[in-house]
Amino acid sequence: MPQVMTFEKHRVLKNIQIPKLKEICPKEKSYYSNGTFYMIYKDDDNTFPNIGEIDEKFSKIYRNVRIRCYPAKRDTLYMIEKIMFTNIEKRAIFADLVEELSKLHNTENNKIKEVKIEHDKIEEIYNRYKENFSNHCTFYKFCYYWCGLCIALDFRIFKGRHTVIKRSLIVKDALTYLREQIKREKFGDSWDDVVKKIDPSERITDIKNIYVRRHEKNKNGKKIKVEPHVRLDVTTE
Repeated sequence: MPQVMTFEKHRVLKNIQIPKLKEICPKEKSYYSNGTFYMIYKDDDNTFPNIGEIDEKFSKIYRNVRIRCYPAKRDTLYMIEKIMFTNIEKRAIFADLVEELSKLHNTENNKIKEVKIEHDKIEEIYNRYKENFSNHCTFYKFCYYWCGLCIALDFRIFKGRHTVIKRSLIVKDALTYLREQIKREKFGDSWDDVVKKIDPSERITDIKNIYVRRHEKNKNGKKIKVEPHVRLDVTTE
């Protein structure tokens, strides 16, 4: 479950404004008047940045700003399942939404301060999908959470070095799980798939997602259907 930590300004890399949070979530307690709900922050000196959510309840108790941190893959799985379990028959549609959100915010060759939150595109995706889901408030917040998570992972640093994994593994796990191509227990295990593709002597320099659409292909003289999926493109040297 999320950990709660004190908000420190020098650790914040980017605030994510959610324009219609009060309008869509009128009973939601965890927001500030400026609309800042999620933020990308430096978690520690080994692995950062991360994604966090301002927690108004704890902020009032401790009289300083507190945020809920989402440091583990199980936290993200919990948020995905919170939406999916109340809309189980729409999981394929939910997967399509996650795929669209995952393609936003191209961070390649940019610094984190140069990445602009694409509010118009997020709002357009939300409006296009919202009628499929029962809890609009949770669904709306997830759209911004997922985009913030993808950006944070693209700038992840481990022990002083930028990782090459970026958003690739979490996106693959989310989509394959939602499309019932893996079981729940395998969520977060995509690194094993990467290791199988490379020689122990090779050094990984980049990992990217290749989105494969639903299509047909010939196999042994027969046409077979290939469901939409994510393929990892691993570059080595």
